[in-house]
Amino acid sequence: MPGFIQSRKFALILATSLAVTLTAALYLSSTKPKQTIILPNITKIQVEIADTGLKRSKGLMHRKTLPQNQGMLFIFDDSAKHIFWMKNTLIPLDMVWLDENLRVVDISHNIPPCVTPSCQTYMPANPAKYVLEINGGLSERNNLKTGDQITRQQN
Repeated sequence: MPGFIQSRKFALILATSLAVTLTAALYLSSTKPKQTIILPNITKIQVEIADTGLKRSKGLMHRKTLPQNQGMLFIFDDSAKHIFWMKNTLIPLDMVWLDENLRVVDISHNIPPCVTPSCQTYMPANPAKYVLEINGGLSERNNLKTGDQITRQQN
């Protein structure tokens, strides 16, 4: 019987280890850039896709850096005035609000990080289906403005 118990313990440890490894691999693969967003002046932004409730709620939380010309594209099922906050976000960001045709409907510039329990919320002036989060100041450096057309390219 002791050999059987040790075999079960080994199998349980192995299964747990595999589950942790698989979960980590899925997380890492889901956070890699999946698409390219092209701003009107031909600047390319490699974006991670946040298209589920879990991915959207986590966003760019806890990241100490965001490589230049990378970001996150939040995709919603419907156009609305989706509310965002910077809870546990450690880097300043620009939020570019896009309609269903990827036209800029609003921009929130240089939103500061927030690591306190209470964080300010941000909402576009007009309904948006997508939100592009990029490094703070990038939209101004690229002269991005309301009405500009963004292009989405599959990698």
